[in-house]
Amino acid sequence: MLKEILSVLLKPVRPLYIGASDDFVIISKCAPEDFKPDKSKLIDSVVRVDNDTYPLDKKLIVGRVPYRFVEYDKKKKRDYYREDWIIAAPRAGEKVELNKEIDCYRSGNEYIAF
Repeated sequence: MLKEILSVLLKPVRPLYIGASDDFVIISKCAPEDFKPDKSKLIDSVVRVDNDTYPLDKKLIVGRVPYRFVEYDKKKKRDYYREDWIIAAPRAGEKVELNKEIDCYRSGNEYIAF
């Protein structure tokens, strides 16, 4: 899966953005071997939180993001509900410290959760 994500990031079908449409992302150097599976309590990326895994600083919880749509009535078409994830994000130059280690990828000294 990581190779597919990297492939799309390196050759996107449309420009990549961070937030607003004028915040472009340019991927310059990235290879699958740069990412090693690991575990960490200190995360450099946005991270999913729940009742079991949460940041020690609750102020880092930034809100809910849509995750997927789930069909709940197979007989009726278009009967879906939206499943959201609650996420936390690090402050600039800092990490999100979690209450426990989670599976992530290490690249250099950065820990990235998906």
